[in-house]
Amino acid sequence: MDGRAAGARLRMMKRLAVLAAVALAVVSAGCGSSGSGASGRIPVVVDTDLSTDDAIALLYLAASPRIDLRAVTVSGTGLVHCPAGARNAAQLLALAGKTDVPVACGRDFPLAGARAVPEDWRTAADGLFGLSLPPVHAHASGDAVSLLRREAPGATVLELAPMTNLAQALRADSSLARRIGGVVAMAGALAVPGNAPDAPAAETNAWLDPTAMRVVLQSGVPLSLVPLDATNHVPITAYVSDTFGRYHYATPEATFVWDLFRETAIANGGSFFWDPLAAVSLLDPGVLTTAERRVDVFTNGRDAGRTIAGSGSHVSVAVGADEARFERDLLDTLLAGSAYTVTRQPTATVTWNGETCTWSGPRSLTAGQAVIETANETDRPFQLVVAAIAPSHTLADLRAYVAGLTAPPANPPSWLTAQQAATAQPSTTQTWTTWTSSPASGSVVVACALETPPYAAIARSIPVYGG
Repeated sequence: MDGRAAGARLRMMKRLAVLAAVALAVVSAGCGSSGSGASGRIPVVVDTDLSTDDAIALLYLAASPRIDLRAVTVSGTGLVHCPAGARNAAQLLALAGKTDVPVACGRDFPLAGARAVPEDWRTAADGLFGLSLPPVHAHASGDAVSLLRREAPGATVLELAPMTNLAQALRADSSLARRIGGVVAMAGALAVPGNAPDAPAAETNAWLDPTAMRVVLQSGVPLSLVPLDATNHVPITAYVSDTFGRYHYATPEATFVWDLFRETAIANGGSFFWDPLAAVSLLDPGVLTTAERRVDVFTNGRDAGRTIAGSGSHVSVAVGADEARFERDLLDTLLAGSAYTVTRQPTATVTWNGETCTWSGPRSLTAGQAVIETANETDRPFQLVVAAIAPSHTLADLRAYVAGLTAPPANPPSWLTAQQAATAQPSTTQTWTTWTSSPASGSVVVACALETPPYAAIARSIPVYGG
């Protein structure tokens, strides 16, 4: 669920994109048992909260001829409300020609507590992020728990939301845990920072309903976690976005993804292919590096939603991912095998190695749009800051100011104006689409800002705009 960082990233624009022509094909659902169905396809049930990355994951699965998509259940405890989420899911499935896949809604409050993402995030998700698809008639499929109990046996449940629906189903049917083929869940953060709105150590799916996650962990169902430790390796980059822009005409699914990138800010930096990575791993397990861990989740207090390793249930945990392999799998499927190339040409790269902030790129840049790549070689995040020095001060003044810091400043000096700031995640290379303006004179500088000493480091080479 991209609501984990979506609030800060979803800059909704006013354009209404309409995908008018939808090929409606009836595809019979497979009847496979555990593993693959009679047709050799993998039977899958998706539980989702229909954020931006959920939509991409759902279209990927619907487009794959190797997936037998049995059902989609929508969680009301994550980003989207129901029934808006069920409507969006049915329209996305119709776009991919899967009009016979049943869709059902779950409850709209967690098993315990009352955590929720900000309402404006949810409103954006309800409205499919400003995009529009032709309406479809979704046949009634009951509630999410009933649908899971009916379709999950023998299938893999792909859990892309808070685990409320799945936990309810496991509680309602004590035999279900041993009849499900397995659960692959995008959830948790073990050795990396979290991204929940009010709990920096927790991942959002786990934070929204930690009680449900514990129910699933303790149920005995075969469980594989794809936490932020792995998804941090698959950022949404300007390179992938540009590839969809150049080749989106290949399929309706790719066109929707390209419109999603254009209509939201997710390709500008800071977002990741959270749920698509979990979806791709169903077809290509080798895209992940995994390890066996004992995992538990805190359910109460300030640590609620924080996942920990070393105690709890034995699960398979993804600890890394192959970015190039993932991108290839995703593009191959959504472009239906059409030929494409991914062009990687950052304007400049900023590298932080724990001691030095280094700029690699042209000495002088043209004001306007640029793609800055961050390479964080440490195990802690840092802030990439682009700021303008007023004509009354110089770069030497800035260096002196930074050298004199003994604590993180509450505000920058009045002569330094931040134009953009972005959080570069640990051990990750990300891209940021930036827009800078030329000061009347002086320069625009790049800094790496930290939470602990030395607080800030100025890039060795400074891009100069203007005088």
